[in-house]
Amino acid sequence: MKIEAKYLDCLKEAVEKTVGKKMNTPRDFDLLSIYVYNLTNEHLSSTTLKRLWGYQIDQKESSPRILTLDTLARTAGFKDYASFLEQITGTTGSQSYFINNKHLYTSHLSVDEMVRLTWKPDRCVTIQYKGRDMFKVIESINSKLEAGDIFQCSMFVHGEPLFLSRLIREGMPTTDYVCGRENGITFDKL
Repeated sequence: MKIEAKYLDCLKEAVEKTVGKKMNTPRDFDLLSIYVYNLTNEHLSSTTLKRLWGYQIDQKESSPRILTLDTLARTAGFKDYASFLEQITGTTGSQSYFINNKHLYTSHLSVDEMVRLTWKPDRCVTIQYKGRDMFKVIESINSKLEAGDIFQCSMFVHGEPLFLSRLIREGMPTTDYVCGRENGITFDKL
């Protein structure tokens, strides 16, 4: 199977999105190797990963093995590399996938616990958990959300859009809102 560079680049982006981090340093690749093993029970060495990402250049040019591509595709939430290709080339009608990205259920938060949400290009919102999947916006930087807004949400997923239900703002009818529609969000518990 001929591996096209543009699809390999898409796969690397999908893996980075899943992990929530760009691969820039040797340590990043060491951590990615561990992450891949913990998720798939398959070992990909950091050297193999560096080679794939172009971080380490070999004397001889070689194409990645299909087992390596299958493992990376599983890391990104796909059944295998063929399924990944079907999804990105549009050769299948499937719009569903399992969530393997870092995620947080609101049921795992304590009342008054804080979470920081970020999304492109420069949005940053700090929210406080109020219980029963409800949050209050404490601080909003470069976002249409405003301090004092209240909304409902049951789960945050790195690299996926965030859908807020029942957004309540004084002087405005209750509505719904999407954060990070194109590139998804990142989150951190504070």
